[in-house]
Amino acid sequence: MKNKKPVIILSVSLILILASIAMLVVYFLCLKPQDKSEGAFTVVCQDISVNIGDKVTPSIVVSDNRAEIYLDIENKDIASFDGTFITALKPGETMVKVTATYQDKVAIYRFNLTVMREDYTLKLVPISDCNYQNEILIVENNNCQFRVELYNEFDELVDNPEIKLTFSGNIEILALPFGYLLSANGEGEITFKFASQNFSKTISVQIF
Repeated sequence: MKNKKPVIILSVSLILILASIAMLVVYFLCLKPQDKSEGAFTVVCQDISVNIGDKVTPSIVVSDNRAEIYLDIENKDIASFDGTFITALKPGETMVKVTATYQDKVAIYRFNLTVMREDYTLKLVPISDCNYQNEILIVENNNCQFRVELYNEFDELVDNPEIKLTFSGNIEILALPFGYLLSANGEGEITFKFASQNFSKTISVQIF
């Protein structure tokens, strides 16, 4: 009887070992959680803010790096895509659709693209007897009327900005309800200062 106990203990141990191995096999074959490549097929991209003229490569994260990526910009006046870079064309906001495909899997994500202007933009709108181009006000017959428009980084018109004008000695400017009346005895310069926007612009005046 004494010789049978080690045999029984060894048998029980062997059975336990075999059972453990069987459980591990079942776990790895049937119950092991799926890894990332076998899980949900996803694509994610962050919102982007850029200035006019910038070129950026969107940061796109796909759950399967074998996927092919396609970008579609909703408003193509604001930005373009050449397959590698997004190029900012004009101020504004637009949605960008990102589509990732691999075999029969498709994932779609949308992000917002904002294109800004680095600075404010001053525009002089001629009313009579003048023309404005290339930051030069061309005056006819020594007198002209014009109004001033200020645009922000999104190319939006700033309502009623506070303007302070300084100009050279041979120029006189009178503020009117609809704009400005300029009288010039010769060529000179006008500086427009917008304190609230911390922005100023100097233009040249020429007599035609």
